[in-house]
Amino acid sequence: MSENNLVEKLHDNLFDFENDLSTERALELCSGHLQGSWSEASLKDISVNVIRGGFVNRLFLIQNNKTNDKVLIRLYGGKFLPQDNQLRSIGYEGEVLVFQLMAEKSIGPKLLGVFDGGRLEEYREGCRTPLKEDINDLQTMASLAKQLARLHSCRLPFNKQPKDYIKLTRDNFEKGWTQYKDFVQSIPFPLDRPHVNYQERLDSVLSFDYKETLEWLEKEMKVIPSKVVFSHNDMNIMNCLIDPNKSGDEKAILLDFELCGYNFRGADIGCHFGNRRFDLEGVIKQGNSFEDVFLLRSPHPSEENRRHFIEAYLLEVKKSMDNNNEMDPKIDHMDHILMEAELYGALYSLFMLSYMVNSNEFKEMAFSMGHPVVMVSTMMEGVTEKKDILKDLKKRLM
Repeated sequence: MSENNLVEKLHDNLFDFENDLSTERALELCSGHLQGSWSEASLKDISVNVIRGGFVNRLFLIQNNKTNDKVLIRLYGGKFLPQDNQLRSIGYEGEVLVFQLMAEKSIGPKLLGVFDGGRLEEYREGCRTPLKEDINDLQTMASLAKQLARLHSCRLPFNKQPKDYIKLTRDNFEKGWTQYKDFVQSIPFPLDRPHVNYQERLDSVLSFDYKETLEWLEKEMKVIPSKVVFSHNDMNIMNCLIDPNKSGDEKAILLDFELCGYNFRGADIGCHFGNRRFDLEGVIKQGNSFEDVFLLRSPHPSEENRRHFIEAYLLEVKKSMDNNNEMDPKIDHMDHILMEAELYGALYSLFMLSYMVNSNEFKEMAFSMGHPVVMVSTMMEGVTEKKDILKDLKKRLM
């Protein structure tokens, strides 16, 4: 199956693109908000194309074929992530505020217009989601680290208290874990993928002790505190763009601020390290199953690589601070953030896992990606791996 067909199959299960945005509506929005060449365009000049890849909103590339001008239209919401949701913190109005601020600070694309139910955004010609070579390039990742530091240094008028992820995770598991285990056992294993040991993965899911993991997290959070900052909360490697025509700090920009809100600093950094391991572009270009995105993970980034990212992050945090006295010498240093990343990355990953097993919509998404036991068991493995890495770091650094 081709790359496009794989992506289309997944998204067609989640969205209703055909009925989302007509050419007439696209022209109305562009001519009203952008004017200029757009105000002179007619319906025959406009093309509307779906941009696939995200799961929260629907994104369209609008092109004026007469002038070759391009713009993005984002429509809020989809089938499985309503506004009133555990993952969201700021709502659609807050999201617009964040998007505008990120543009002003050159962290994200420009905001071009706002309308009821969506917005118009700058289209960055030539930019792409990170490839494997970008992830392995220290300078490119340093650029991303600096952008994340700038975001973390923002002061925004939202609730400054992070969610109680321990309680939310425990509640989600208690409500949905038994039902999820019944659900995942009811789905037959694929017969055309004998190289995948589905039974072994199912056994690991059924034996997972979330209570023990939560107890460990609670204990370690008292020993290794994390600074609360304005966070991205979805540091998937696909949520940034690389501009191959630029270098230095401007090479990377962040995208998709739907889940932003105040959170533990280590959650963003740790989730970024964990998500570096998934090569969505590479796997689907080879015509593989979506399951292989989880099965063919790269190793966890080396400590040297992680330290390089944190070094760039800390340097930018110091530059972004209004007053360097805000730096806390007890926790604002390399070794502590290195440990924070594994601990709070594990916390946020376990919360996301608990949300998924308690959500019928997310179960639908997992099922679209192959047998859901593969996605869930991989997420569980990631939490366990972070736990083991932290144990090693504590022995050496504390």
